[in-house]
Amino acid sequence: MTARYTVGGYWRSREEPAAACAARLARFLADLSGCGDVFAAWYRKGGSRAAALDKQVDWRRADILLDLVREGASRTDSTREVIPDLGFHVGLWNGRPSATEVGLSVCCGLYTATPGLCNTANLDLPSDLGVFAYSSNVKAPLLAVVRAWEPEWAGVFSVRTVSSRRTCTAFTPYVDWLLYLQDPPHCIGSLPEAVATEETNDGGLLVILKDEAPQPSDIAHRTTVEQVGQTLGIPT
Repeated sequence: MTARYTVGGYWRSREEPAAACAARLARFLADLSGCGDVFAAWYRKGGSRAAALDKQVDWRRADILLDLVREGASRTDSTREVIPDLGFHVGLWNGRPSATEVGLSVCCGLYTATPGLCNTANLDLPSDLGVFAYSSNVKAPLLAVVRAWEPEWAGVFSVRTVSSRRTCTAFTPYVDWLLYLQDPPHCIGSLPEAVATEETNDGGLLVILKDEAPQPSDIAHRTTVEQVGQTLGIPT
């Protein structure tokens, strides 16, 4: 069975108003549109596929994105009052058939002291990865996450693998296929020879463990994951 992959970015408390989150979302969607046709159109999520297809979002309009972000403000269950420190939540879908559908979810502007909560930007890649089965192509949406959201870390990882190991948070990076670190350690020279690294424009580090999408059953890849985690000081 082919693994499903997610592109995810994570960062701790960062208080931002709706307008700032909407501006980040605009940049994210614009960057994604240049990464492939599956990222060209977006729809609000609905109770059914047909209902969602009636809710296309014109992401090129700043006012529409601002309304979308404001509508996603966290609220109390009883009085529906806004809870400012829990930020804003946005969920979108690309409207494609199941093999090429993509889901997008963002939590931005969260600054609560509640343990375990963090800001996130997640992109669920199609089950038919197509060109995104190669690191040279899948790093484009990953870098779009980095540029728009400025996360502490980001990565491309198997949904099945991460579910079996632990929950992704801003506090501990997750090593699988590709990994971005905003503030990398100074020990990358001791990474396995097969692992590629690139410095990003913001001074961060991109770590590429494999050229093609690894499968959860790939024992050799699991060994590489453990070696990279040990070198970078990241639990695997």
